[in-house]
This record gives sequence, structure tokens and C-alpha cells, in this order.
Amino acid sequence: MAEKETIVRAGYNRIAKEYQADRYIFDHTKELQELLTLLPRNARILDVGCGAGVPVIEFLVKAGFEVVGMDFSESMLRLARNNVP
Repeated sequence: MAEKETIVRAGYNRIAKEYQADRYIFDHTKELQELLTLLPRNARILDVGCGAGVPVIEFLVKAGFEVVGMDFSESMLRLARNNVP
């Protein structure tokens, strides 16, 4: 893995909990509602760079979609698995 990628991954692993806490600072409901209008009813969704899974995956799962999250930060993925099992 390239040195820059290693640095970025380590940074996200270190700040994962703080990053998750700040995801609710802004209300993204309008944008997420609009996204729903663009998706086919039974879409399967891949969220690349999902972070802690909130608010996007959480919103989509509650709307009835099957979502797979992918992130290169192990700490973020652990949070995502806890937030949106």
C-alpha cells in the first residue's frame, strides 16, 4: 500500500468515533429523500467509503433497501456494523 494511503487509513482509524459523532451536525434529509426518488424500488446499493454507516446506510436500510458498505478503515467498518447490522 502506498505511504499516503497508509497515512489516511491510520488517520480514519484513529478518529472514527469523533468522525461518526460529527455526521449529525448537518441535516441531510432533503438530499437523502431526493436520492430515494432516483433509485429503483428493489435496488441493491454499494456504499463505497461508507464510514460509520450513518446517516446514509442507516437511512437507506430504514427505507427498505439492501445496502453493502465498504471502507478501508477497519475502525469505521466496526462502527458501521454496530450502527447498521
